[in-house]
Amino acid sequence: MCTAKQQHHATSDRISNMPPNVSQQILDCLPLQQAARTSVLSKYWRNKWASTSQLILDWSFITSICEKRSEPSDKLLAYNKAVNDILLSHVGPIGKFVLYIPYWFPNGTDFSSWLRFVYDNDVKEITLEDDRSLGGLTRNFPTCSFSFVRLTHLTLLECKLGSLSPTFRGFPCILSLKIDTTYGIYWPNVLTDLISKCPLLERLHLSLSYSYGALTIRAPKLQHLLIYPWKKPEL
Repeated sequence: MCTAKQQHHATSDRISNMPPNVSQQILDCLPLQQAARTSVLSKYWRNKWASTSQLILDWSFITSICEKRSEPSDKLLAYNKAVNDILLSHVGPIGKFVLYIPYWFPNGTDFSSWLRFVYDNDVKEITLEDDRSLGGLTRNFPTCSFSFVRLTHLTLLECKLGSLSPTFRGFPCILSLKIDTTYGIYWPNVLTDLISKCPLLERLHLSLSYSYGALTIRAPKLQHLLIYPWKKPEL
């Protein structure tokens, strides 16, 4: 007869001897905080969460970090510490990075170092949501990101896209581009220039409230196009 202790040991062995690709898939499916808690399962799982290929620091994550804090300064301290600790603890490549910038994040505070870090770790997908637009504190999308030539997917939510740098050579690997804003104003010539410098672009989603003039789209590989609420663009 198998004792409870033996059953527990057998279960622990199965957890510890799990193939690396299976454990990685499990971690990628879990919210980051829950992934970190897997460290208590066994020595095999200790700090394994730090190698997850997806860092999802979205609204729900930031809310859970700051939910017991009311002062903006306390929220900012907890937010910065959480993001910095996660990035500094991470080991290995980062396939997907989602970053939510809350409305109380100071407009003069630079977060481009976080983006540079994930890019240096081979990130392929970036989603950036800047909620400071709710308070009229929008700022330009960090210019350092325009040098991220290995990106394949880029999503900008409520981000202000200013004029492109003269040194911008495009996103040669971008397959999917999504720009969604309720409050920002985008100049068609900027978007036209940006899109034309994404030669492999297959999916384009634009949802913009304000614009000036017509948009010309030059994307020979484009397969899926969604534009709202603009009038039909020149193709």
